[in-house]
Amino acid sequence: MRKTGIRFALSVRGRIVACSLNLLAAGGLPSAASADVGASNIPMVFEDMRVFLPVASAHQDLGWFILDTGLSETAIDSGLQGTLGLTTHGATTATGAGRGHLEVGLGSGTTLLLDHVKLKLPELQIAPIGKDLTMFTGRKVGGIIGSELFYKYVVTLDFANSRILLRDPAGFAYRGSGTRVHFQLVNQVPSIDGTLTLPDRTRLPIQMLIDVGAKANLLIAEPFVAKYDLLRKMQPHVVEPLGIGPGGETYYAFARVPLLQIGDQPKVAAADLIVGLSVKGTLRGGFFEGLLGSGFLRHYTVTFDYGHKVAIFEPNGVAVPDEFDRSGAFVTSSAGDLHKFVVNYIVPGSPAEKSGLAVGDVITAISGRAAGAMTLADVRSLLKSKAGQSLQMTIDHGAKPAVITLHLRDLIQNS
Repeated sequence: MRKTGIRFALSVRGRIVACSLNLLAAGGLPSAASADVGASNIPMVFEDMRVFLPVASAHQDLGWFILDTGLSETAIDSGLQGTLGLTTHGATTATGAGRGHLEVGLGSGTTLLLDHVKLKLPELQIAPIGKDLTMFTGRKVGGIIGSELFYKYVVTLDFANSRILLRDPAGFAYRGSGTRVHFQLVNQVPSIDGTLTLPDRTRLPIQMLIDVGAKANLLIAEPFVAKYDLLRKMQPHVVEPLGIGPGGETYYAFARVPLLQIGDQPKVAAADLIVGLSVKGTLRGGFFEGLLGSGFLRHYTVTFDYGHKVAIFEPNGVAVPDEFDRSGAFVTSSAGDLHKFVVNYIVPGSPAEKSGLAVGDVITAISGRAAGAMTLADVRSLLKSKAGQSLQMTIDHGAKPAVITLHLRDLIQNS
């Protein structure tokens, strides 16, 4: 049995090497997002800070797959093993987000269809990931697409237009005016340098993995948090779950920081953004200090050129407010019914706790909208409504129906 590293369960040993950031000359020529000859466009859904792709085999749909630059090999839910006729030839242990580990089978190769594009996989990982990911995303998840896609193609994530552009690396030449960031590959995961500005204006260098699968702006590993005493310095903060890893649910202390900058120039940066500090053994790091996630990346059209170890950032002009839950209730779906919304966690002293909402309550309606007419993303969006608003919530509380009112307020203050 050997160990492996995947974003759902990162476990890698290595040394992060410093990288640099350079600007490309502007020439007014087609950008990385242009429809080049031979390019393939595939649709994506960006929801709740995750990139989802509809995936199929030659014979049937396989559900939604999460795109993840932090995954060294594509992972498929074990429930699809028979459907795809996969055999296993060994096992591995995956660790990372969460305190435990996950037993993963090493599967035979297959071909997946991403819209009309064939992705041939000589080997993949098979693990029972579908149920948990479905509960925490509100979509039927069949697996996670990892680095194979990024090695085979130059991949452009166009968040503004909900598409992914794939191009042959052999013929790729960028002539746009974006900012080019050089990275290193550590266990097939891109690693870059950045600078984190704290609320007291202290500037800290931080080594980060570019992790499309991380549903946040930045997630900071516990060793870095402890080294700089960030839980004390970044007050006030609020602890909530974010997702799930092989060791169980993941928890972070969320707070605002004035600035996160990539490299040593201000071309790729974000101000007044929410970041997560790892707590409860969630993100142990060791070979990285943070994960640069899709929350940060969504402000750009980002092109990954693994062959040249370059990521190209082009501002997409889409203004997205950086908002956080204002209720104090973390809600998941039921794996068997995506419209059954269950309260998973309550923040002490929050509007949710004061309203009488409790863990295990089932939400049947919010402000007149029935659960059957909403998705999990809709529910979480409503719980981020503006401070001062009130939500009337109908719940099943211990098998008894009840109506409660949540008076929303900011749980995280501006930096």
